[in-house]
Amino acid sequence: MLDLGCGVGEHIAILQDEHSFQVTGMDKDPGVIAEGKKRHPGLDLILGDLSRPPEGLWEVLLCLGNSLSSLSSGSDWKHIFSKWRASTGLGGRCRIQWMVPARLPVEHRMVKSQGIKTLVTILKREGETCQLTSSVYAEGIQGPELEEEHVEELLCLEPEQVIDGLFEAGWREIRQLPGEQTNYAKTYIIEATNRRAT
Repeated sequence: MLDLGCGVGEHIAILQDEHSFQVTGMDKDPGVIAEGKKRHPGLDLILGDLSRPPEGLWEVLLCLGNSLSSLSSGSDWKHIFSKWRASTGLGGRCRIQWMVPARLPVEHRMVKSQGIKTLVTILKREGETCQLTSSVYAEGIQGPELEEEHVEELLCLEPEQVIDGLFEAGWREIRQLPGEQTNYAKTYIIEATNRRAT
């Protein structure tokens, strides 16, 4: 099993510890991989881009969290689905999970405090992309001071687009599973199976 865009490996740790699956995780950020190896020394984490799976055939490909959404708006994500299928054998499966923010033009602000630090996340959607701004504030003498800020543009794909893209890439038995709904976004889950030789 290969987790594409695994982050620090939280999903993998659960799959291995609680379900005894053998999982390899791949992420393009060296810092994230290093942090994952510190947190979970026993995990198999490698550096790589989800658009180019490592050589070999995988029984299951996972793309969870917002990994799919992290593709740039100009990415040929349908071609990426073809590469994923080429990385699985006959009967191989993929599961994609991603979040789509509420429709235009709305801004959602989420605040999470941890002691003297506060994480403020702003999610703003404009058309087919959205901007995710994460800011960490530390409590200073004069009040909260910005310590770190990260801005990321996410690709907003509707489930119909993903289903069509998977079908064009040769995946079959495509089905949408129930996802979570909040007041600011909806999570989608889609599974597909490789039913033809590459």
